[in-house]
Amino acid sequence: MESSAYRRPAAPAPNEPEPSVGPRLGDQRSIHKAPPLLAALAAPVVLTVLGAGVGTLLGVPAALCVAAALAILGLAGWRAVRDRGLTVVLRSQGVEISRGEKRDAFAFDDVDEVWLELSALHPQAGAPLRALRVVEFGGAVHRVPTAVRESQALVASILRAIQGPLLVDARKALQSGVELNFGFVRVTRDAVVVDGVARSWNEVRRVVVSHGRAHLYGRAPLIAWRTISLGRVPNAPVLLGIIAQCASNMRIDDMLMLPDYSDGAPARPTGHERRAALWTIAVGAAVGLLALVVALATYSRGSGFRVIAFGTMVWSGVRVVQGVSVLLRSSPRR
Repeated sequence: MESSAYRRPAAPAPNEPEPSVGPRLGDQRSIHKAPPLLAALAAPVVLTVLGAGVGTLLGVPAALCVAAALAILGLAGWRAVRDRGLTVVLRSQGVEISRGEKRDAFAFDDVDEVWLELSALHPQAGAPLRALRVVEFGGAVHRVPTAVRESQALVASILRAIQGPLLVDARKALQSGVELNFGFVRVTRDAVVVDGVARSWNEVRRVVVSHGRAHLYGRAPLIAWRTISLGRVPNAPVLLGIIAQCASNMRIDDMLMLPDYSDGAPARPTGHERRAALWTIAVGAAVGLLALVVALATYSRGSGFRVIAFGTMVWSGVRVVQGVSVLLRSSPRR
């Protein structure tokens, strides 16, 4: 993967061997572990049993009840099982990731690109971030999952350490006339090019960043001229920082906004993730309760109404489990 024009690895000192990664990571700042497996699986198991029981009482076919129960348990419980034993250690100059006997680490100075792994099915408002994929200058790839406690603070700290200095370099390069390359998006002082189509910044009337996408609006107020998926471009926070500098009107609704470069301390949780998780739980519970009331009120009208209501309750159950999962990850360590 070719480096961008504004990013170059530091030149090693002459006649000195390159030090190993371990001693270069610096002091430990924080430890982020996956929630205990039993706690993470408690909500999926309880909702699976309740869902199967309610479906049986409503007369839903047994095969459908079993399939729905397995769907709830699989969608909500697989991630907890997959990420058991996961630990991410944030250090002043790098990150360590461990899962069982497997160990991985990288230093911030070695990073060329950061990619956001996004999911269309997400449990919280804002960017549906599953992991950070970090690419070094030499091509080595590291993955930092977000299925850990206080993941929002962890991600903010990593982005600030890597993308902060890179954004400073990118702004200087842009002012000197360099064209910045972000894959299928290219930026100059005067224009932005998306998929080969250019628009001057004067023609970009508004930019809205929401749910992992940047929507660029031209003269049409309701239809975006181009939509950039932030999971498809390298160094997306840097791109957003450059767009914020060039665009006249920009609004960011995602949790993962521009990194805060105010100091070197680990970022603190903002509370947004917990509020969004509580809202997800409330909406899921309300929809599930409404579906149950509809199912009971239409019980005598045939199985079709009951099947639809049961499907709605399955969806609401998954949303509740997803919200509980986010609460477990965002709660401080005890």
